[in-house]
Amino acid sequence: MARDITFREQPVSIRDWITSEYYLGSEAKALRPYWRDKIIEYFEGDHHEFIFSGSSRAGKTYAVCILILRYIYETYCPVNFPTLFNLSPTTLPKIVFFSFTKDKASSAGIDRLIRMVDSIPWFKHPSRRRRPVTSTLSFSWIEVLSGSNVNHAIGEDAFMGILDEANVRNVGKSQAVGEAQGLLMEINMRSLTTFSY
Repeated sequence: MARDITFREQPVSIRDWITSEYYLGSEAKALRPYWRDKIIEYFEGDHHEFIFSGSSRAGKTYAVCILILRYIYETYCPVNFPTLFNLSPTTLPKIVFFSFTKDKASSAGIDRLIRMVDSIPWFKHPSRRRRPVTSTLSFSWIEVLSGSNVNHAIGEDAFMGILDEANVRNVGKSQAVGEAQGLLMEINMRSLTTFSY
């Protein structure tokens, strides 16, 4: 079903956004071409999952942060994003950044995202400034939370979840795969049941 969407800001294409210092600050130049191309491919396609793999220090978590910034931007552009899914206009969508501990999710995800947001010109406009907290990345239209298990998303309007590789490093391989699969299934179920029409 086609929906009429009123925009407070017309979204720019992923290609223009990801190379713009206005939207990404110095991150636009720091992002490796490989990850830039993969993120563009993801947003220009009809994808619902993004699996980053590669060796340690390959830039996966950094690329995920860029992906999250794009979603923060995209959810801001419509006048009221939740109403596109027949949700209450007071619904506050959540992105949950999962890792093997909540502290690790905060340091790898939330803390880094806050540093990025604070350096990006687009976020400096008064209507787009983050709330002055450090436990979450919080805006009036979306929040990014940290978590280490599905209980950290219960009761939240989970729009999306990030499962950081570190989630599977401290347990045996078969147990890690099972836990990661279970968490991924829960993330998908929660986001699809809330943000679908």
